[in-house]
Parts: sequence; structure tokens; C-alpha cells
Amino acid sequence: MKDESRNWGAIGLIYAFTVLSMASVGIVIPLLGDLQTRLGVGQESLGLSVALFSAPSAVLAGLGGGIVDRVGARGSLMVSALISAAADVIAFGAPSLQLFDLAMLLAGVGFAGISIAAPALIIGSSKGAHRVHAMSFWSTYAPTGFSLGLYLAVPFAGTAIWPWAILLHGGLMLVALCFSGLLPHAASVPSTEAHGAAGLSQLLSAFREVPILRLAVAASLPSALAYGTSLVAPSYLTALHGIGVGEASSIVAVTNLAMIPGGILAGQLLARGTSSAPLFRMVVLAGIAAQIMFFIPSGGFALAVAALIVWPLAMGAAMAIAMTLLPAVIRDQRRSAAASGVISQAISCVSFLAPPVYFALLGGGGWVPFILIAAVALGASLLALPAASRRMGEVEAG
Repeated sequence: MKDESRNWGAIGLIYAFTVLSMASVGIVIPLLGDLQTRLGVGQESLGLSVALFSAPSAVLAGLGGGIVDRVGARGSLMVSALISAAADVIAFGAPSLQLFDLAMLLAGVGFAGISIAAPALIIGSSKGAHRVHAMSFWSTYAPTGFSLGLYLAVPFAGTAIWPWAILLHGGLMLVALCFSGLLPHAASVPSTEAHGAAGLSQLLSAFREVPILRLAVAASLPSALAYGTSLVAPSYLTALHGIGVGEASSIVAVTNLAMIPGGILAGQLLARGTSSAPLFRMVVLAGIAAQIMFFIPSGGFALAVAALIVWPLAMGAAMAIAMTLLPAVIRDQRRSAAASGVISQAISCVSFLAPPVYFALLGGGGWVPFILIAAVALGASLLALPAASRRMGEVEAG
């Protein structure tokens, strides 16, 4: 095993890049009022701007993964970080909604490139138990990044210097780039393999791999459920238990971080030889139970808060299990970015559908539909999960 396979400094840097790229969208949320005043637009227009962050991953992540494999994950990550920093510069001084939309779109391009290249770098520079630990740790980037964005922006929100929160984020990305020499190297696919139509076919070849598609389903559904629940949880707590929106939002923000220990714990169990399928089954059952605990009207406030701890723990574990299986479904590790691109695209597409579905359910006033959609989606995720050996080294037949 190469020395860099044990280099947690490199893994930490890869994680930092991914967390910072995710923070690009989190930082906007506390600044929505300031942005409305500067740009002269309503919250609905800014909601569309925020949605643009997910658009590049939803549309092009699969193709982008093939491109990253061709040009190299290391260079792709660094270029994507530069794009993200450039997006902050544009957003910092954007005088119009159109320029701010461009900034969010570029931030989304940066996130797409980093989130595709990061797992490819981890897979290409580690193996065995170290890889399992690294992938499960990396899978926790979403709640960490979103929360980081919130915390960066809150001190600036509502003040005359609010745009500097955005520029601060860009500065942190540039600081991370100063340490890019620590990034490991991963093999890229030779550019002489194919050209023209055949080359495009090679770039999209991951879409023809059934285990990769199954893993994309298994990873995307828990992610979308976690996103949808986080969106409606503050309003649901306020309406059902009579607490303020600010208090409810703070509770959801803090408890959502339970995804991090959930992912790390799952990685520990997998590295010690725990089979992925039974563990995922337990996580699914815990997730359904947590949804019942939270949404049942007669449960009480204490039960709802307990559910908001169990739920992200379960979803963090689910995402970790799925992402640690990524190396097992890849036939050629030089194409790991293509596989991660397919999964990233699936997560972005399904997550894009989560807000309208969950807000429609919230408007309907009932609680049973929330349980049903979670049970069906988590059940489908369990059925789609590829089976892997205890060594996490290869996908089993059947």
C-alpha cells in the first residue's frame, strides 16, 4: 500500500474542498433578505437562483464524470475550486439578478466538479479498511457544508457588510487551494482510447453499468428524503408544537448534524467486516420509525426532537453505506469519476423533486403521506442496494 493511502491529511483536504463547495449554497440562505433588497426581487426569484446551484449536477454530472476520468481527478478538483471562488467574486458585487444567477450556476459547476473528483481521488489513492473509513467520512460533507455556510453568513446577515460573507467563502476556497500540493494522484483514462461518437459512448459508459445504476438509486433516495424532511421540519414543528420558527429552525439545524456521526459509525462497522445489506436494513427500519415518531400528531414535542436525532443518524449511515460500496461497483478504477458522476446526477435529480413534493404534502395537512413516501422510498433504496462481499472488494452476483 502506498504511503499516501494512509495520508489522512490528504483525505482531510479533499473533504475540506467538498465541504466548502457545498457551503456555497448554505451561505446564501441567511442573506436572502439582503439580496432581495439589493437586487430588488422577491423571495421566489431567489428561490430559483438557489435551485440553479443543483442544475449542473442534475444535468451534466454523468457526462462530467467521464470527462474527469479523461483529464484527471486532481486537476479537475483544483479547476472546479477556482470556478467556485470566481462565482463568489461575481456574487459579491452582482448588481442584478441575472449576474447573481450566473454566480449560482458557476458555484454549481464548481460543486459538481469537486463532488465528482473527490471520491475518485479517494478511491484511486486508498484501499481496504482505510478506503472504507475515508469514503464514509467523505459522505458526511453535505450537512457539514450546508451548516458551515449558515455559520459563515449569520454574523454578516442584516449588516452593511453582508456581501463580505460571500467573499470570505471564496477566500477560504483559495486558502484550500494553497495546500493542493497535498492532494493525491489518481490515474486518468488514456485519451487515445476513442474519439468522436465512440468517445462520447465511452464517457457515458457508466450509465450502462447496472450495479452503478442500482447504487445511484440506493444513494439518491435517502439523500432526497433527508433534504425534504429538513425543508418542512421547522414549519411542521411550529404548527404542531407551537414553538417559534427561529427556535424550530435552530433545532433542525443542530440535529441535522447527527448525519456526521451516523456516517462515521457506519464506516467503522463496515471496516470491521459488518455486511452492508443487514446494516442498511437496520438503517431503513430506524429511518421509518423516526419518520413516524416525528410526524405523528400525538407524539409530543420531546418525541419529535428525539426523532430529529434518530432520523439524520440513520440517513447519514445510509449515505455512508452507499458511498463505501462505490469502489465495489466499479469495474475499472480509472473510471471511478464516471461512476461517482452518475450517482451525483441521480442525487441532484431526485433532490430537485423533493421541495415541491414535501411542500405539497405539508400543504395537504396530513401526516400519513410523509410516512408512506419515506417507507416506499427507503424500501426501494434497500432493494436497489448492490450486494457486496464482506471485503467490500467486489459485487456479488444476484
